[in-house]
Amino acid sequence: MSKILIVDDEKQILSSLNRLLKDSFEVVTCDNFNAALSALGEQDIDVVISDYNLNAEMSGSDFLNVISQKWPYITRIILTGYSESSIAKDALNRASVFRFVTKPWDDESLLSIVAESVKRSKIMKKNTALLKEIEEQNRKIEAATQIIDRELKLKEKKLMESEKTISSVQKQLGSINDLLARISSGKTFRDLISATLDGLNSIVKCEVSSIVSVTEGSDVFNIYYSGKDHSSKLSLNNDFNSVLSTIKDRNYGPLILNSIYATKSNRELLLGNSAIYSMLLYPIYIKSGYGAPSTFIIVLGRTGKDSFEKSDVNKLKDISSSIYATLQRIETVDYIQSSLKQWENAFNSILDPLFIVSTNYEILRINEAVEKKIGAGSAACVGKKCYQLFKNLQEVCNDCLVNKVISSGNPSTSDGSICFENKSILATAYPVMDKNGINSVIQYNNDRSSEFKLYKQLVQAEKLAAIGMLAANIAHEINNPLGGILAYSQLLKSSFADNESIYSDLNEIESACQRSKNIISNLIDFSRDTSKDKKAVFSVKKLIHDTLPLMNICLKSHKLIVDLNGNEDLFISGNMGQLQQVLFNLITNSVHATPSGGEIKIRVENNNNGYMLIQISDTGCGINECDLARIFEPFFTTKEKGKGTGLGLFVSHGIIKDHGGEIKVVSKMNEGTVFSIDIPVWSENNDSLYNQTI
Repeated sequence: MSKILIVDDEKQILSSLNRLLKDSFEVVTCDNFNAALSALGEQDIDVVISDYNLNAEMSGSDFLNVISQKWPYITRIILTGYSESSIAKDALNRASVFRFVTKPWDDESLLSIVAESVKRSKIMKKNTALLKEIEEQNRKIEAATQIIDRELKLKEKKLMESEKTISSVQKQLGSINDLLARISSGKTFRDLISATLDGLNSIVKCEVSSIVSVTEGSDVFNIYYSGKDHSSKLSLNNDFNSVLSTIKDRNYGPLILNSIYATKSNRELLLGNSAIYSMLLYPIYIKSGYGAPSTFIIVLGRTGKDSFEKSDVNKLKDISSSIYATLQRIETVDYIQSSLKQWENAFNSILDPLFIVSTNYEILRINEAVEKKIGAGSAACVGKKCYQLFKNLQEVCNDCLVNKVISSGNPSTSDGSICFENKSILATAYPVMDKNGINSVIQYNNDRSSEFKLYKQLVQAEKLAAIGMLAANIAHEINNPLGGILAYSQLLKSSFADNESIYSDLNEIESACQRSKNIISNLIDFSRDTSKDKKAVFSVKKLIHDTLPLMNICLKSHKLIVDLNGNEDLFISGNMGQLQQVLFNLITNSVHATPSGGEIKIRVENNNNGYMLIQISDTGCGINECDLARIFEPFFTTKEKGKGTGLGLFVSHGIIKDHGGEIKVVSKMNEGTVFSIDIPVWSENNDSLYNQTI
């Protein structure tokens, strides 16, 4: 286990660092420089973490400078409570420290720094040992040259070969360091892939490269290319299955495929280039911490006749531990980015406005619903105060939900959103907790506009039902005295002769009463709930004749033309009361469209295709073209306030649809409107479907 030496005169600091690092490293602690130097002389230390100021004669920089001179392979980290750049500059210049860490530190960051430092120390030790070996070799060559003059040329040749080997090793070490530097600087998944492949290309010469990942138990694999901004997810094919099986049989050993063995499908699939001659597949098996184990395969390709050799494999073996660590990091970053993307998609999938605010009222995140509400993107909103963004204020809003949550620590709800000035939104704010308490607040704004709209429709429907009941009750009350008038007029008629003038007056009273009684009867039938009535077969002529008496008063100043298709009587199967309501609504609309009087025409025609046409037209003001698309929407009306509910055409449209028909409208401004109803004609073939014929 790697040894870490911590030097600090504060026992609390030593204890904290020891507790943080002891699980991963062997920790040695000292509270002064002399004890630390003794420990360095007695033990094999990999990394030294030293306080900058120990109230001693020498500073932390002086102490680390001594280490750099005597033990240059030990990685040095300065730890200080000061954040001045001059201290960092002093530590870097005098002691060549690897990292400058300020108190208090971030545990994860410090662990990462120590891990990197251990790796660096081990590499430096290897370098030092290698350099010592080279120096020893040079000494031997120099001694042999002095002793055996006659073998000078041979020794010179060996020396040149040694220098070539050293240069090659140094170049490889430089490439390894470059690879590690590239990986360390990579922040995104794509950066890591590109950095890894670029680094490998500098170690093993190749024209193209990729990384293939296969998750155990999965029938798909991912291929990552350098410079590409996406990965390809493909089903396993037979050629690659064969390669994968060979790799597993070789206990995940490297595989070189040349010429025909590097099949065209694998060349195109794994490297995207059919011109590849030689392929080197270097597999690494990783037991993932995020799911099933994965096999990563580094795929290198060369064109021409230049084949990969064992020396190329050895180059990769020499850095296999670095590659393993790199691939683990790639897998971790991929998992984090995938999880982040999944969370982001879920956040934006919520259709209601949702945002997260910090405890100082700064916007941390908004979903797409909020962006649509305020007409601004997330980038322009994050970091702004919520009261500035939503209300353009300079201080926290009155009755702010976020403020209530921060104060109480409990969720808070408001019937109506202050942020969006919408009373139909139910806003609820929830605290987001961590070990230190509330760190942010989530506010969910449930838009209940559709619920309120349905509620208004229900209220309006209840009002219309109440009006219908009232009309029926009034008609019933009028019917009673009307019956008395009719009875007395008939009694009086029996007291006079037919040729007397009073007899004709009484006869007129009787006829008027009879007409009034019929109108009231039709009104009662029209106002009652017919939704539960069974379907019946009835004449379209009867439908129109029973509806028109209800319209006598409003049609007084209009010219009414009724064309009932000659003598042919067409029949409809359905609910007569509902269809009366449709005619009543359409005729009423025509009357309102011609307030000064005009022509209203009702026409019936057999289309001879199983449907009949019922057409109501007028010569009124017409409907604006922009309103035609909306006239069948609930509560949409072009009439003045108090003169229409906006439900007539909506209800009529629904009734005709329920009867298997279709209602259409054609209108021109200042010329008139034509409503056309196509509805199935009843025939005897389906007579058994209905209970009665009217």
